[in-house]
This record gives sequence, structure tokens and C-alpha cells, in this order.
Amino acid sequence: KKGSKVYVEGLIKKNKNEENGVWYTKVKVKNFQFLDSKGSSSGYQAPTEEPVFAEDDIPF
Repeated sequence: KKGSKVYVEGLIKKNKNEENGVWYTKVKVKNFQFLDSKGSSSGYQAPTEEPVFAEDDIPF
């Protein structure tokens, strides 16, 4: 869901990689929930890795 608020439990891997001029960092997620405007959430427990936009101000 693009633009949705998410709640994530997991860890951020320190390696960053570039794709088409955009930097991504790997996030290993163990618990992931979409938080929509109604306050309800849908989540899953399966471990997964998702590429996300790298932010310089994320503390490692």
C-alpha cells in the first residue's frame, strides 16, 4: 500500500545498494502491519526482506 503508515519490528541491515540512481537499504522484518486511517491493521508474521528508500538520518 503506497503511502500507508506501517508498523515494523525488525532490524535494518547496514548494506545499501543502488538501483537506477536510487539508494535502498535492506530491512529484515519479523512483524509488519499496515495502519490505515480507520485505526485497523492487517499484518503478517512471516519473516521477509523488503528494499526501502535509504534515509541518511536513519541511525545504524
